[in-house]
Amino acid sequence: MRYVIKLPNANNHLINISLHVDNIDTDELELQLPAWRPGRYEIGNFAKNIQSFKVKDSGNRIVEFIKITKDKWKINTLNLSSIIVEYDFYAYELNAGSCYFTNDQLYINGIQCFLYNAHKLHQKHIIELNIPVGYKIACSLMQEGNLLYANDFHELVDSPLIASATLHHREYQVGNTKFHIWVQGDIDLDWERVINDFKRFSTYQIKIMGTLPVKEFCFLVQAPNQVAYHGVEHLANTVLYFGPAANIMEEKYYTEFLGLASHELFHSWNIKAIRPVEWFPYNYEKENYSRLGYVAEGVTTYLGDKFLYSSGVFNTEQYLKELNSRLQSHIDNFGRFYMPVTRASMDTWLDGYVLGVPHRKTSIYTEGALITLMLDLMIMKNSGYANSIESVMKSMYENYALKNKGYSEEDYMNECEIAATVSLKSFFDTYVYGADSYEFELTKMFEWIGLKMVYTNSKNPLERFGIKSIKKSDGYYVLMVAPDSPAEKAGISQKDILKLKDEHASLSEEDFNALVEKNDHTLELRLNLNEDQFKQLTLQKHSSTEYYRKVKLELLNDISSEQKEFFENWSRVKLLEEIN
Repeated sequence: MRYVIKLPNANNHLINISLHVDNIDTDELELQLPAWRPGRYEIGNFAKNIQSFKVKDSGNRIVEFIKITKDKWKINTLNLSSIIVEYDFYAYELNAGSCYFTNDQLYINGIQCFLYNAHKLHQKHIIELNIPVGYKIACSLMQEGNLLYANDFHELVDSPLIASATLHHREYQVGNTKFHIWVQGDIDLDWERVINDFKRFSTYQIKIMGTLPVKEFCFLVQAPNQVAYHGVEHLANTVLYFGPAANIMEEKYYTEFLGLASHELFHSWNIKAIRPVEWFPYNYEKENYSRLGYVAEGVTTYLGDKFLYSSGVFNTEQYLKELNSRLQSHIDNFGRFYMPVTRASMDTWLDGYVLGVPHRKTSIYTEGALITLMLDLMIMKNSGYANSIESVMKSMYENYALKNKGYSEEDYMNECEIAATVSLKSFFDTYVYGADSYEFELTKMFEWIGLKMVYTNSKNPLERFGIKSIKKSDGYYVLMVAPDSPAEKAGISQKDILKLKDEHASLSEEDFNALVEKNDHTLELRLNLNEDQFKQLTLQKHSSTEYYRKVKLELLNDISSEQKEFFENWSRVKLLEEIN
């Protein structure tokens, strides 16, 4: 299978693709475009970007075909040994999993635009790039000039590429593994700091897991001018879509950038190599359901941050800030009382990447990370610090990934129980397969390592009445409304747009809070009904109940020697040395 890429006109963003299929020995040939991409567990409908589909034989004669599903074509190959399928693919979306073609770059995620035949998945696949002179190519595939070689279709679509004249490149070595950092964008990085930090967390992850699944690994960074945060995992590479490019080295953005990079690197093990049996191998034609999404994303979210801390890239304050963010997302989401993470793992295919129905769902990232944290602490406590969730993942890598097989739900729980040396069935039944609140258990476990969760009331006036919102030019856009809150009782709903009274619109949060308290805890708002009509609302707090409270982890003032020992064994950080 050979894909010839031509770029006739960057202004219309159409990539011309000619697929050459040889050695045909059937009267009909079916070609499928993937319906989804691994790492994004929803149907992508990539075929909507295909334009001008045609098929010819080796003599340039038209070959008949019909479209049999939204993304599958059946071609009449009677008496034909080879065909050329030519189509244009519209590529004008830039994120970590998209295709994008402009005058500045060609960026391809093959999972979106490369057709395949189910009977030829394991054949060699070749990409031939017809690109401008002076373009460099960033890709993890074997390269000879403008030819890229994949051992099979799985490797092909797991290997995005960027071709551009303005690519920045650096590399570093960890043992026998070479790492590449490719950056596309108008960016001025402190390369010495970036290389040092990337090398530290890469070294630590390899130390924990033994070996990286590949000999070379590429970080492909798309750095736009606007704020952006998105990463997509692959076995031998990852795409980091992160911006704004001009501000990446500022501390706020840089810590987020490191967190994204560490997270995506660990995915090379956890999900690309260590994979649920339902995804082994991937079926690109339809949904691939699994209840283990919380392991794929939750464990990676937890360990991605923790690796930065244990390797010395993050200090204690920076790491606790990341944990605080997970805790806050957990507390703010009332869906945690209704949906367990195993069901959320299934429902990513339904509404996992949109706001969705109020209080219906949980996040496999947030809840999965906090459940993994609790598992980690239980394993360490019961094994006398001999084992951890890290040793569980290493065992999974050795017992499943390196033996070329997927793992089941029972396998994961069994690995955790072996490491903990006790039964964890009750924990899994209650908090993994059930939706019971685990905040009491979490609070208790934080005490084991000398941490406490401190709650404070929100300073945001809307949040105190039960409204979670973001401020836009036309008012406050409602993201969530707390159940049984004054806001819900007043009829405010998700996606509503609210406005303050004109005389209050310019007040600071502090002054507006004072005004609300002065007016007997009353809040007056206008609800947009349409462009010209508003509904006046008055919200009244009749109880001391607070909504969307803020949570923060703090070290205990009187931390005991046992708590300090547990903390240091868990974090791999000498706590008091760092503080002093």
